[in-house]
Amino acid sequence: MSQTAATTVAVRRPQSIVEDAASLDRDRPIRLLLAAATVFSGGVVLLIVFFVVRSAIPVFAHEGLSFLTGTDWDRALERAWVEPTFWGFGARPVIIGTLLTTGGALATTLVLGLGCAVFLAELAPQRLVGPFQALVRLLAGIPSVVFGLIGLTFFVPILQQAFVTDALTVKFPDVPLDGQSLMAGVIVL
Repeated sequence: MSQTAATTVAVRRPQSIVEDAASLDRDRPIRLLLAAATVFSGGVVLLIVFFVVRSAIPVFAHEGLSFLTGTDWDRALERAWVEPTFWGFGARPVIIGTLLTTGGALATTLVLGLGCAVFLAELAPQRLVGPFQALVRLLAGIPSVVFGLIGLTFFVPILQQAFVTDALTVKFPDVPLDGQSLMAGVIVL
């Protein structure tokens, strides 16, 4: 390094102990506020877990673990209103549906995400990299509730028009064919 380059580098002098203590005093209210927010949010999560477990105890007391393996699900609560002793709520269809939707979404996302990453890193012209990265960041910042709303208002009607025919509704009269399906869930996720 030459002499001129060495003289242009700014050297930051270390702060004194008094300046460090003053900066800590200014930061104290913010640190206390952040600590209070952390304790509050943790408490809210613990309260949610407590109320969910407390509400689930009667079901597990009556059904035992068969609640997790049962296949009955009174979707419209028809039998539950007529027969007060009816406990026809097995979680196996819901659990399997969740696993299938998540697995399908992960498989689709793996292909699309890996393809997008390879395109942006290796194949895209430099003038397209910035806009595509901004688009990906924008999509990552949208809350999942918004994607669910878009799915219900946009994809579900399209899937209903494309796949639900009169022949299907006649063949499966007990199945609600309204477009809300595994395919819609995978597309939205």
